[in-house]
Order: sequence, then C-alpha cells, then structure tokens
Amino acid sequence: MANKKRKESLIVAGVLYAFTGFFLYKAYKLPDQAAFFPKMILFLLLLLTTLMLIKDLKDAGSADSKKEGKLDGKQMVAPLLMFLGITAFCLIFRFAGYFPATIVLFVALMLIFKVRPWWKILVITAGYLVFIYLMFVMWLQVQLL
Repeated sequence: MANKKRKESLIVAGVLYAFTGFFLYKAYKLPDQAAFFPKMILFLLLLLTTLMLIKDLKDAGSADSKKEGKLDGKQMVAPLLMFLGITAFCLIFRFAGYFPATIVLFVALMLIFKVRPWWKILVITAGYLVFIYLMFVMWLQVQLL
C-alpha cells in the first residue's frame, strides 16, 4: 500500500510540476508587469505541490494510510456536479453571455446543493449580479454583455 501511495504521489507531483513549468516558461515571455501575478500564482503552486509531495511521502508508510478506504460513488457526486455545471456555464456563456450563464449556474448549483429557503437563492444570485454589474460594467466600464 505504501509503495502504491508513493507512486501515485510522484505521478501527481510530476504532472503538477510539468504543468507549472510549462506556464512559468510562458510567463517569462510576458512583459514584466503583466507577468507578476501569473508568476506569483505559479510559484505558489510549486510550493504547495512540494509541500503535498513531502507530506504524502512521509505519510505513505504510516499506519494511518492503511486505514484509508476506497473512493466510493457518493464522494464523487459533488465534484462531478461542479464540473458539469462549469462546463454548462462555459457553453451558455459562449452563446448567451455572462449574465444569463451566471444566473443558470448559480440557481442550478444552489438547487443541487439544497440551499433553502428559495428566497436565499434569489437574493444571493441577484446580489452577486448587481455587484458584478456595478463593479465591472458601470465603474470599470468593462463590456460583459
């Protein structure tokens, strides 16, 4: 079990290091001021990947790692629903625009995750959209429509 855990950790860390390395390479081709934030995020990802790898390799041989069970279907429902929701958001955004796509995403996800009472769904969605409209469209004059 410990050997399998080590192998999985090394594979995940390798993929994350390759991903980060590729985008760091791209970020260094950007102008200095434009590259600051992407570099900062990518270095944070490098740090977190390294910390994850150290923790996983240290924990791979411990007794606690043997207690871990297999992943069941119930644990995969929420991440799968989020993935499908974001995919639907991207499709709706492409054809209808930001605001309709955001309404559909917010309402659908809050219904799926059983946000109650229903008026909270409306208040949260409306409040978010009003804030984004005032901030980006009115104040910053960014065209989101």
